[in-house]
Amino acid sequence: MIAPNHVEALKEIAARAPSLILVGGTAAWLYGNERFTRDLDFVPSPERRAWSALMGALRELGYIPHRKYSWTLLASLPNLRSAMILRGDVNVPFRHTKTGMQIDLLVHYGKRHKRYAKRALKRTVDGVKIMVARLEDLIELKEDALRHDPDRIQDRQDLAYLTALQTKQGRA
Repeated sequence: MIAPNHVEALKEIAARAPSLILVGGTAAWLYGNERFTRDLDFVPSPERRAWSALMGALRELGYIPHRKYSWTLLASLPNLRSAMILRGDVNVPFRHTKTGMQIDLLVHYGKRHKRYAKRALKRTVDGVKIMVARLEDLIELKEDALRHDPDRIQDRQDLAYLTALQTKQGRA
């Protein structure tokens, strides 16, 4: 389940950054999972122009990065990746200054963007086209998340739902 502000944020961001691929709990919701999710997760394009446009869009829309990431650091994707490796991070969280909505950019998985984008489902949410990761890619990301942090209950729940759905679809 997602809140109405998720839909609005998704529409605003996807309209300005069409190369983003929706993953995480909201993508699982689009596959029918009813677990509530608090944020939006995206795999961003690692291309410089797309990254720069995304940072501009987030700033324009009123999102700010987590305190350990400055806009200066975010301006350079190679420098950002180096900092993330040192910190052991896989995502960069942003929060909307008025609504508190959180967006996580899974920068660590940017190298998979091209593969995910080729296979992504094209969905329309209230007139805005978005790319949603395919089921097998969501499962791959959830498995990676659990390898990184095995105590993430929400990822374990999502993975159980997604793998059951994959099994069910395999029989159909």
